Amino acid sequence: MGEKRPDGFDWQSCIEGVGVIEFFQLDNQENFIEAINPYLPEDNKIHGYHPRETHARVPFQLRDLRREVSFPGIEETLFNSVQLQIAVDTNDLARVLFFGDIDTERFVAERSERYEDSGHELRLQNHGLEALRDAQTKLSQFLRDDVNAGFFTNSVEPWAKGTREERDHPGIWFYDFSEAEPSTLDEFQQKCQDQTPFIGLGKENHVEQGFTPYANSRCVVHGDGREYWATQLGSFPFRYFLLRFQEQDRSDLPFDLESPDSGIPDDVTRGYVPLARSYAHLFWSIASYDALESLAPEAQFESGDIQDVLSNMSDREKADLLSDLYEGSRLVDEFWHSRQEQFSSIKTMRTEDGGYAEREDAVTKPLLEAAEDIEALSEDQVSRFSNRYQRLIDRVQTHIETNVGIVGKKLSLVLFVLTVANVVAQFPAILSNEYSNAILAAFGVLAVLALLLIFPPGELRSLQ
Repeated sequence: MGEKRPDGFDWQSCIEGVGVIEFFQLDNQENFIEAINPYLPEDNKIHGYHPRETHARVPFQLRDLRREVSFPGIEETLFNSVQLQIAVDTNDLARVLFFGDIDTERFVAERSERYEDSGHELRLQNHGLEALRDAQTKLSQFLRDDVNAGFFTNSVEPWAKGTREERDHPGIWFYDFSEAEPSTLDEFQQKCQDQTPFIGLGKENHVEQGFTPYANSRCVVHGDGREYWATQLGSFPFRYFLLRFQEQDRSDLPFDLESPDSGIPDDVTRGYVPLARSYAHLFWSIASYDALESLAPEAQFESGDIQDVLSNMSDREKADLLSDLYEGSRLVDEFWHSRQEQFSSIKTMRTEDGGYAEREDAVTKPLLEAAEDIEALSEDQVSRFSNRYQRLIDRVQTHIETNVGIVGKKLSLVLFVLTVANVVAQFPAILSNEYSNAILAAFGVLAVLALLLIFPPGELRSLQ
């Protein structure tokens, strides 16, 4: 059978690359750097990144040149090459773009082979989508199995229970139509409306998540809406399409971008960056919420019946518990202060001019809304923890103060009893005195007053 070609416009043959997004914290960067360096050229290894030293609300960005990765078994994939780019654009977070350039001829051939082997069960384009999904999965598997470092690598969950599929990293697929038939988004939608199952593109009442133009409408970003990252806090869109319809006008650029590191087009970067920063906000929200669990007051004091536990503690144990509670309260405040600085830094970078930041709602709105909701949940949790720490501190302090008071009163009672015994010993001399009745009456009144001062009504029981 000859190679099957799609009817009409073959938009899939315009695929240029597939990428995935990863993050790591600067505080934990050693794990990622040590794991990725064996796959980088000897003269282009990563040595380390430093947190920025400006205020959280001052934009900052440090971006590496792109590094070509020695991708294991690349000859068996659809990639011509695989590149890595890391950017530090917040005060504690680095984002990673892992991007594979697609060999179009190899992709078209594999698509046809899959189509023929399937017995024509699905349309040709469906097999193309499966081939590209597999290409994206290979990038994710490399990060998960070979590098084994980063937030998504270590934290992501399957999108649905009982499935064997894994959605390890947010993905981006880049299509370049600048030299193809459609020159605008409208033309593209019109051509695809009756021809292809392009994940809902052009279908009436089925434009999933919508398009967001950027780069002066030369490009658009489209949310796939069919793959999700599932967490205990919700599910979030996981793959996006970046479509370019016109080449960038390079005449006004300050320098020549035709450098060896320009494998990822500048237009793609401009569309990817605000999307990645939206994921950064979501990541930091979820990471903050998860990290709070270890700072809960229950980590210092587990029992629900604090009075019974305190009653069985020694004075030293109570003092240690009080110290631990003060330290826990301090750590919660310190944790949230540092997290808020990072939230502020992310928001500052996300609202910078560039890409589609000013019109990003259609694609990244679900990510940002979820990030802000989870950030608010984290803030509420911090407030609850702080209040519970303070209540525990007050209870322990009150118990210690009460215990000290009781000990003091017991000592006063002993002194009072000794005084009474001394007076009783003097009774023969008192009775022989001509003023014995007055002395005994005065002593009785003083004894009653002393008991009332030492133990107000109702407190004698507490000594039993």
